[in-house]
Amino acid sequence: MLLAEKAGALKLPDEKTLRSLPRLEAVSLSPRVSPNIPLGDDPTTLPLGYRAQAEPFIARNPVDPQTLVGIFQEGRYTTNGGAVTCGYAVSHDGGRSWRRALIPFLTTLTGGEYERATDPVVAFDHQGNCYLSTLAFDVSSSHEAIVVNKSTDGGDNFNPPQIAVVRPLLTDYLDKDWIAVDAHPNSPHPGRIAVTFTNFRADSSAPIMSTLSNDGGITWTPPILASPAGSNCQGSQPIFLPDGMLTIVYFSFNDNTMKIVRSADGGYHYDSPITIDYINTISDPEARDGWFLPSASAALNTGTIFVTIKGKLLNQRRILFTRSTDAGLTWSQIIPIDDPPPPTDPYGIPAFIPSLIASPDARHVSVIFYDKRNDPQRRFLVDVYLAESYNGGLTWEPNLRITDVSSDMRLAPLTYEGYMLGDYLGIAECRGGDAQVVPIWIDTRRASPDPFACRVSDYQSGTKTYLLYE
Repeated sequence: MLLAEKAGALKLPDEKTLRSLPRLEAVSLSPRVSPNIPLGDDPTTLPLGYRAQAEPFIARNPVDPQTLVGIFQEGRYTTNGGAVTCGYAVSHDGGRSWRRALIPFLTTLTGGEYERATDPVVAFDHQGNCYLSTLAFDVSSSHEAIVVNKSTDGGDNFNPPQIAVVRPLLTDYLDKDWIAVDAHPNSPHPGRIAVTFTNFRADSSAPIMSTLSNDGGITWTPPILASPAGSNCQGSQPIFLPDGMLTIVYFSFNDNTMKIVRSADGGYHYDSPITIDYINTISDPEARDGWFLPSASAALNTGTIFVTIKGKLLNQRRILFTRSTDAGLTWSQIIPIDDPPPPTDPYGIPAFIPSLIASPDARHVSVIFYDKRNDPQRRFLVDVYLAESYNGGLTWEPNLRITDVSSDMRLAPLTYEGYMLGDYLGIAECRGGDAQVVPIWIDTRRASPDPFACRVSDYQSGTKTYLLYE
């Protein structure tokens, strides 16, 4: 969910619409990009007519870098928010093959107590335990909670969910949860879990709040304010740094800025917000594009924080980037990292939902995003592109197309904010050797939205050395 969403049923294209859509042909990609593959087929237990996926994310196991877990909505509704349930897919061969399942005991479909679920996120701790965070709720009552499932076998099986946060008041509601785990073995509190979220309140404020678990997700601290009382915020991105500090990047509607708050004690007390930069926001007329949602990540070893968001720069629509090397105190000048638009697009090419990750040493920074550059009308056809830096974000390589077939957004659920592929994407970091960048996205080439992934081999800027696939 993003903001309060109205009731409505899933809207799928009819047969006449399907016949009228252009047939999209595959194109040749760089030899660096492995074949695009779906993360398994739709589970047969999903109701017919409710098999659209949305909102994918992914994480890599630091103990076994060949193990990846992706997560996504399963059976997305439209204007009433959420999905029938959420699912996950696990790979133990670096993303070459996947096994897919539904999250157990999450919604009534899988033996749980909630009608719907949304906002799925995944993270690993330093011992290889995997955590899934989701927002579960009923549309017929105020029953709502953020819940966390844990796996101790690398994502093959998950325990029943533990409640991290429940809706505090009947007049409030929770939204846009995110999870981070302190995966630094030398931290003062390795394994600590932080869940952050937006709390929409009756007084029209929407502060960011956070809760912690120090026992693997069994018990949780009472939620506290991370942003100031009375603030109006969204899109929290919690990040643990090597010294145990917890930082949270978010968007503030109060002044249209990205901000960061810092907690030296790992989430019990927060300093005053620091402004990262003002964002000249712009929304896509056709897509639900998460125009106010940043993506933030830190290099595991160095703690350098990287942030991306879409916005306008010099009156052009661009994918924007900034970084901090001092734990969020100061920030580099925001720069665009999508390819410069051609003269025929003086206001930029529509691109949206960037997702960012960095290698542990902070040198290889990777950002993926949806982009309409291959649609002559710049309306419904999108591809996923990758922006890469090999010097910590100082300079950027030309964008790399990673989808070999464009996706037609008209095959995705139509919400009141536009066609929805999701409010975010996911990308797993490069760890060298065979542990290469693995993006995950929603793809419509099979006539409905499905989670897809690929592997992108390394490329050393300057030497022009490729590590090609067999």
